Parts: sequence; C-alpha cells; structure tokens
Amino acid sequence: IFTLMLLLCFFLPNGIGRKYFGWRSKITSDVQRWILRLLIILPGLVFLIEAVHSQDQELWQNSLGRIAMVIALLSLGLCAFRLLRPADRAVTQMHDSGRHARLWRFRHLGYFFVVATPISLAVLAIVGYYHTTFHLTSRFTETLWLAGGLLLLNAIIARWLDVAYRRLTLQRYQRRNAQSAVTVTGSPVPEGNAPDVAKEDLDRANRRSRQMLRSVLLVVFIVCVWGIWSSSLPALRALDRVELWHYTSTVNAPITTFEGQVVRETVEELRPVTLADIGLMILVIILTVVAATDIPAFLQMGVIQRVHDDIGVRYAIVTVVRYVVIVVGTIIAFGLLGVSWSTVQWLVAAMTVGLGFGLQEIFANFVSGLIILFERPIRIGDTVTIGDTVGTVTRIRIRATTVTDWDRKELIVPNKEFITGRLVNWTLSDQVLRVVMRVG
Repeated sequence: IFTLMLLLCFFLPNGIGRKYFGWRSKITSDVQRWILRLLIILPGLVFLIEAVHSQDQELWQNSLGRIAMVIALLSLGLCAFRLLRPADRAVTQMHDSGRHARLWRFRHLGYFFVVATPISLAVLAIVGYYHTTFHLTSRFTETLWLAGGLLLLNAIIARWLDVAYRRLTLQRYQRRNAQSAVTVTGSPVPEGNAPDVAKEDLDRANRRSRQMLRSVLLVVFIVCVWGIWSSSLPALRALDRVELWHYTSTVNAPITTFEGQVVRETVEELRPVTLADIGLMILVIILTVVAATDIPAFLQMGVIQRVHDDIGVRYAIVTVVRYVVIVVGTIIAFGLLGVSWSTVQWLVAAMTVGLGFGLQEIFANFVSGLIILFERPIRIGDTVTIGDTVGTVTRIRIRATTVTDWDRKELIVPNKEFITGRLVNWTLSDQVLRVVMRVG
C-alpha cells in the first residue's frame, strides 16, 4: 500500500510528475487510474498469498494461494498491456527526445517481457508449480521496483539538469546585458573571471550530461538485474563456472588451534578468474570511459556552478575529477582480474624509473600540468604573454596548454614552459590594466 501510494503521488493531476517533470496529462491520468485499481485488488491478494505461504500447508497453498497468485499476476499483466503498448498510450506520449534514445528501438522487446512474464507465471501456477511461481514472482516484483526506481531517479536528475541549464542560460543573458550596459552607458564592469559561455557549449554539455546519466543507470540496471535473477536462474551462473586462470590472494582466515580457540591468521588462497569477472571488467571499463568523457559536462551543469564562479577553479576541479575517475576505474578493472597493487608495485616502480629516464620531457610536462591546475599561475580565460605570443589560455591538457592569439591562431605550449620559464599573466589577480597609447 505504501509503495503504490508513493507512486500515486507522482501521477496525481497536480502531482510531482505533471508539475515538475513535465509529464503529459494523458500519461498521468492513465497511470493514476490503474494505480487506483491495483490499490483495490493487490493488497488483499498479497496479504492472502503471504499468509497462506507462511502456514506451510500444502492444501492451502494449492487452493487459496494459487487462486490469489493467478489473479494478482493477471492484474499486473493487464495493467502492463494497457499502459505500455508501443502503438499508443503512455509510450508514444513520452518526451519527444525519447524517440531518439538508443533504448527506444528495444521498446517492443521490453513490452513483450513486461506483459508476457506475469501471464507466463500465472499459467505456471495454474499448471501446478506454485512454489516455483512464488519464487519467480518475488524476483519479477523486485525487477519492477528496480526499473521504476531508476526511472524516477532518472526523472529527478533530469529535472535537476534542466533547472541548471535554465539557470546557466539566464546567467549568460544577464552577463551579455551587463556587457551591453557597459558599452552604452559606461556602467562599472561586473566582477568575475568567467567569460561568456556560448549557447552551443551549454547545449552540448546538457546533451552529454543526459547521455552519461542514461548510460550509468543502464549499467546499474543490468548489474542489479543479474544480481536479482542469478540465484533463481542457474544459467546466469554459467559464466562463474568457466575458470580461465587462478591467482594467489592474501586473506585473514579464521583458524582453530589445538586448544579449540579460533584465531585469525594471514593465509594465501587460490582464487579463480571466471568469464563473469571478464564481463564485469568490460562493464567497468565502459562505465569508466563514459564517466571520464561526460563527467565534465555533468559537473559543469549541476555542481561546479554553485561551488565557485571562477572558470579556472571549475576547470581544475573537472580535470582532477576526470583523473580520479580514470585511476579508480583502472584499479577496479585490474582488481577483478586479480592484479592488485601489491602484485605489480615493483613492476610499476621499475617502469616509472625507466620511463622517467627515457621520457623525461613527457613526465616533466605531466607534473607541470598538475602544478598548473593546483597552483594556478595561469587559468582558463587568462591573457598571457609566452615568448613573442600574446593570447588567451583556452585549454590545459596533460602534456601541453593551448594559447589562442588575437588572430585566432592556436599555440601549443608544453606545460614545463609555464613552470620553468618566464611568463606574463595579464589577468592573474586583477583584470583592470593600464594601457599606454603613444601618440606621435
């Protein structure tokens, strides 16, 4: 009752879905009507099923329990059939961007699974496999709650991103209006080091943020569904039985002494690496690549704008977070293969020394890039003079920094030049400068 009432709050005429998520009235009215019907049917049936199942009476389970189970499953199947038809109803009335999503092409398969599963379980209960139906129904219900929870989470985060996008657009127009006021009336220049953000950049950041959100939620759904159904369907555990190689792991295991005392000692045990570990590693790598690619846009849209208004600080935070995501994803991926830090630390140390001698300039530029991000002698948007070139810092990468001069030509400068060489930063602490104009 609580879960259905909580779900009903999203589909009321003036509820959260209609008022904040922008769901259309046809969707909310249809779902609201079916939730009210399920509130009348399901609570009594679920109570009867659980009560009969807890008594451990075969006669009750095969009579009252089976009848209640069949009615409840058929009700769920009919609800899914009426609400999720690909040809009409709620599916076709979703937001227009849903048609361009990658999952849109699998809507028929998802519709078939959601509708056919409760009907198949009802037939299984009628034939006589009550205990099997009871067990599989619990897993199917958990899958439905998982899918519904992720959809609501997607709607909440998408709403948050939409609000952030509107706020950034409003700030952009306010900044442009302030610059126009400076030109027309000569009013004071607004403070801050954040340059005007192009509308195309905002749109691109919004799209990439939503793409990352969908990708992360899809991976979470796949992993959770596998965890829910793996104990019920042994075929999903087949990958765990295919062992590729073994590795030695150090663990603290309880050991019983001759006196009967249980102590914990450090022992080495042999652990297998299976096909399931390989598949999970591939998912981790995909999720790491997606996060490292799209997380700057996600942070720019939703988090960093509230933390600091300086674009240099925002860029440093985004870059450091990207490095952290890559390092953490790499460690987790190799950990699934049994390659821990204690196993490869000597190899990494030797390779670091060798690469340090062979690629001194590359390592120097990498460390210099980290110093630039933390010490911030230059920032994105600063006007600098490096050598004979005067321009604006537009990009700070691992190896080099890009400076765009007044002719829109881009100069790629190794990061070491900014740390070890002489640099003139026109806007490091103050954007107000004195300009000397020589009149002949």
